[in-house]
Amino acid sequence: MIDLITFLSLTPADKFEIAEHFEFDERQGDYYANAGRYIGLIDKQDGLFKISEAGQELISIKNRDNRNAFLIKYILRTQLFNDLVNLYFAQQNRIDDEQIVSRLAKDGLSGTTPERRKSTVKSWINWVVDNLKNY
Repeated sequence: MIDLITFLSLTPADKFEIAEHFEFDERQGDYYANAGRYIGLIDKQDGLFKISEAGQELISIKNRDNRNAFLIKYILRTQLFNDLVNLYFAQQNRIDDEQIVSRLAKDGLSGTTPERRKSTVKSWINWVVDNLKNY
């Protein structure tokens, strides 16, 4: 996420340009950019992704621990991640896949989407929890 925000700080880009820069397909370019939008670090205007004011603040932080703390704060501002990280801690540092899928469905995701997104959400939860240990 930090690499994407740094890239977008140079110039706004569409999902194709993001995919080309990071050498993945356009679906992934769109996915990562929209994940950044979801947590408030990226905006979209006229089909182009650009960093938000919060994204600008993030890349201005030079100390890695402080930058990670800032990113964690924005991730946990979302109700989804706030709920799931709290559940993780309430269950003695564990969460199962069905709880993640159920919570994603509660947000209105349907069909195969919650199942497809669960591994990404679980990875983000693990990253947040691992980095919280530094604070």
